[in-house]
Amino acid sequence: MIGQSLNSALDRLSHPQRSTQTFCLFLASHLLIWTVYSSVTQSNLDKWGDMVENFAWGQEWQLGYFKHPPLFAWVTAVWFEVFPNTDWAYFLLSQLNVVIGFLAIWFLAKMFLSERQALIAVLLLEFIPFYTFLSIKFNANAVLLSLWPLTTLFFCRAYVSRRLDASLLFGAFAALALLSKYYSLCLLSALFVVSLMCKERRQYYASSSPYVSAAALLILVVPHLLWLVSVDFLPLGYATDHMADSLIQVIRAIGSFTVAQLLYLLLMAAIFMAVVGVDAVRRPQRLRLDDSTRLMIFGIGVFPFLLTIGGALLLRVKLSSVWGLPIWFFVGASCLTYVGLQPLTSHVRRVVAIVFAFQFLVLLSSPGVALGMELLKAEVWTSPRKELAAHVSDMWHQRFDVPLKIVAGSKPYADSVSFYADEHPSLFIDFDLRISPWISEERLRTEGLAVVCLRADRQCLGRVGERFGTGDERINAQISSRRSIISDPEPVDFVIVLIRPES
Repeated sequence: MIGQSLNSALDRLSHPQRSTQTFCLFLASHLLIWTVYSSVTQSNLDKWGDMVENFAWGQEWQLGYFKHPPLFAWVTAVWFEVFPNTDWAYFLLSQLNVVIGFLAIWFLAKMFLSERQALIAVLLLEFIPFYTFLSIKFNANAVLLSLWPLTTLFFCRAYVSRRLDASLLFGAFAALALLSKYYSLCLLSALFVVSLMCKERRQYYASSSPYVSAAALLILVVPHLLWLVSVDFLPLGYATDHMADSLIQVIRAIGSFTVAQLLYLLLMAAIFMAVVGVDAVRRPQRLRLDDSTRLMIFGIGVFPFLLTIGGALLLRVKLSSVWGLPIWFFVGASCLTYVGLQPLTSHVRRVVAIVFAFQFLVLLSSPGVALGMELLKAEVWTSPRKELAAHVSDMWHQRFDVPLKIVAGSKPYADSVSFYADEHPSLFIDFDLRISPWISEERLRTEGLAVVCLRADRQCLGRVGERFGTGDERINAQISSRRSIISDPEPVDFVIVLIRPES
């Protein structure tokens, strides 16, 4: 009986006239299942505190921050103007970002492929960890999962139609991508190369379209560029942390990056071969230089990766594997074009069945994953970040009859207080006014602050002493996570320093 129902459902989902409905169901199931999985298996958003740092930056509404451009922090700030400061709401944002990316890829694929091919091209991405497990952490890399496909979609529309609206939207989304991470220059370079390779290049560059896009981009990024100049290009100093000391280091990093990308794509490749058959992969379609459609598909699919490698060699950058997060959004379409597959109902039925079975297994496994994280005492599970925020807030209000406005201390704990505490205090990053321009000596004097240092963090404690002396109240505290299934997590030792506000 259950088997008949499943077969009937698969027949409906793989029907030639129901590709759009199947795609919409996939979007809804991805959004729900991965939000639930994240909420069940993650107790503290992310290990390194990127997500709480995003929030702390965003609520200050700067034109840039010492590490990155501002857009993804602004997105976080806007989101939490609507939603409560809870983990599940943040994970919902993470997966909504992925779903928007899928939607853009769907419309982009339909410009070149049939609706059934577009469906398979997007469904295959569910087997790349960048769109699932690694998309849980919303940060400067993850936001590109939506922005790169959107930028490419409007580039292709502008390139083909040369319409004013498409040209403006291409420029706007190109600017938004750059305002999230400078690495988006790699995508724009790839699109430029694609535009030169396709035979419509003369018509495109003879029209107003590329210049309208360039003007829109420039207008939107000028405020950030002026900010960069005003802070002596502060984020570029952070970028130098990724520079290699020698060419050998660069080559090793490129090798590691390439191997990591292949491993990330391995499951998707296996599923693709299971769907289309090994024989189809052995007989690829020939690529002709006068075939603009295929050139554009392969260019979008491959050039961002090649230019990432080339840029790393040129600039001597040590690549990190997670930089591959936004690169592969058109790999499904590229694979289908490579084999020239015109999907049959059996192909669609197979990939739909595998995708929804995979999602069901992910949902089913989430309690076991959570239990395993507790047994392994994973830091992201046992770290008492919410509990610390509540404890610091209570201590502050017991002593002072004013709101807690500023917090500083060990990362990611101080950032977590900013996110989880009811008053969402401003973050005084590394006790440094230059990288925390929303903090001033006047604010520190009149508003006071709470400092949370790990007892083992001598650097944090030393900075407190250097800046505030020893006359303020210091409290030793042992705080444990309250989220446990079968064990009592070991407490974490903190030194909490309360700097009295001036009355």
